[in-house]
Amino acid sequence: MPLRIGLLTERLKPPYDEGFKNVAVNLIRELGQRHTLLALTCFGADDSALGLRDVPANRLLLSRALARAIGGFRPDLLYYLPTASTTLFGLLRARVLSLYTHGKPVALVALQPRLLGRWEPLARFLSPSVILAPTPAVRAALPSARCPIVEAPLGVDAARFQPAAPGRQAALRAKYGVPIDRWVLLHVGHIKAERNIQALARLQAEAAREGEPLQIVVVGSTSTRQEAEARRELEQSGVRVLDGYLPIVEAYQMADAYAFPVVEDIAAIGIPLSILEAMACNLPVLTTPFGGLPGLFEERPERGFRYIRSEAEWLPAVRATRQLPAASTRALVEPYSWPRVAERFVEAALRQTGSAPR
Repeated sequence: MPLRIGLLTERLKPPYDEGFKNVAVNLIRELGQRHTLLALTCFGADDSALGLRDVPANRLLLSRALARAIGGFRPDLLYYLPTASTTLFGLLRARVLSLYTHGKPVALVALQPRLLGRWEPLARFLSPSVILAPTPAVRAALPSARCPIVEAPLGVDAARFQPAAPGRQAALRAKYGVPIDRWVLLHVGHIKAERNIQALARLQAEAAREGEPLQIVVVGSTSTRQEAEARRELEQSGVRVLDGYLPIVEAYQMADAYAFPVVEDIAAIGIPLSILEAMACNLPVLTTPFGGLPGLFEERPERGFRYIRSEAEWLPAVRATRQLPAASTRALVEPYSWPRVAERFVEAALRQTGSAPR
């Protein structure tokens, strides 16, 4: 049954090329297909194609304009997707939003765990109606929360991210100056040391010493500033760094496999969308057991999905993956298309809050 659903996030504006932005944009698109949706942002920008409206507010989201927009819409359910996840201010803002919904539930979407330290007991009093999180680390970080904390997967646009057609890989490598005769291992994301990006530099250097025909390619985000030292380390080791805007599907389609070296919980969202996108393109994936990934995917080396638990495992995993006759990771990710995931978000929020539309 169609609902009246509100979704609010902060700082949402193009380019939509990082995790939280992509989650927000895809939820807006999918929820809007099935429900009456009010999509709002603060400190962002209007986007008429997306149906997104930027509303003025202060840091705590105290705002007459925001109260009128949400209160006048009278949602059955309001999603709040904070950029900083479950910080103290994120919880405070969710509490403020509950004042605008006329008693209807507020579901906070927490993409990362955040430790509140000595302020953690306040989570007991600031809990929203429900927290939806892609990683169990969010529940562990909020032991005082009185609301349900439900693990909810993130999704992928399986129609957009497709395996490369015959001949496409070679054409794209020529376009971007990537060697055709090398086995290309791709990483997409922020070029920052906190993301353990230097592990890829060491892998490239080790492969060169061992005579492995490996070429690592890193495509950096255009919406965040790169760390110059991290980029320099990559390039000095022989990693090819591509930046500026390029259609991200093309990056996956020119690669032979995908690598995700991130270890720190707060260095990426709980289920990295780039991994799901690479799998939708049917690439083998080599990844640390990051966030909520082990809850979604068992290790399946024979199908091209492999967990890396120590740095010494990277080069042997590359060698083993190169020997695979074919990967079949797209089939593993098909249950997590955005249409299915968006409806799971609705079902989980309504089930946990006992709410029903008017």
